[in-house]
Amino acid sequence: TEKFDVSQVVGQEEVENLPLNGRRWDNLALLTPGASEDGGFGGISFRGINSLYNNNMVDGADNNQAFFSEARGRTRIAYGYSLNSIKEFQVQTAAYSAEYGRAAGGIVNAVTKSGTNDWHGDFFYFIRDKAFLARDPVANAQTILDINTSTFVPLPKPDERRQQFGGSFSGPLVPDKLFFFVNYDQQKRNFPGIIIPFTANFFDITNP
Repeated sequence: TEKFDVSQVVGQEEVENLPLNGRRWDNLALLTPGASEDGGFGGISFRGINSLYNNNMVDGADNNQAFFSEARGRTRIAYGYSLNSIKEFQVQTAAYSAEYGRAAGGIVNAVTKSGTNDWHGDFFYFIRDKAFLARDPVANAQTILDINTSTFVPLPKPDERRQQFGGSFSGPLVPDKLFFFVNYDQQKRNFPGIIIPFTANFFDITNP
């Protein structure tokens, strides 16, 4: 008659206020005991079990990418559900009941926000630009010939700009009966790359 699962709820206060690079709400599951990062693609391991054995749900519905056996959007896009649309989520790491099947690792079940009798709205905009960044150490170690001054100068900063922006709006359609909640979230990012030309000066071809 009593639950004996090992679980923890990450509430609305944590979701709204904790800093989160990339704005993936399920990354906050790493705050729960027994959770650790699995690999370099954002997977989460519970109790040392591979992240492919987890089950991710939103409002009790399936939120898994079947082909890659991972949370939807985990390593392919930034995220599937906006952080602004998540009210709270529960992380179950062991001894969960039979209603949560298809998992040997952990269960992550999120609850989305809904409208109320009050009007609410918010907007956010985050930016990371090369103007605010230190020089890239790889680019700084390389030099190019400036034809105007006939001197060698460091490579310029590579173009890099990341933007995250969006907002949400909610309120009543029919007071006390029908409500709405709308949300928009977008990311824009370029991926700069630095190419170092290969020349024979790097090694002696007669004595490799």
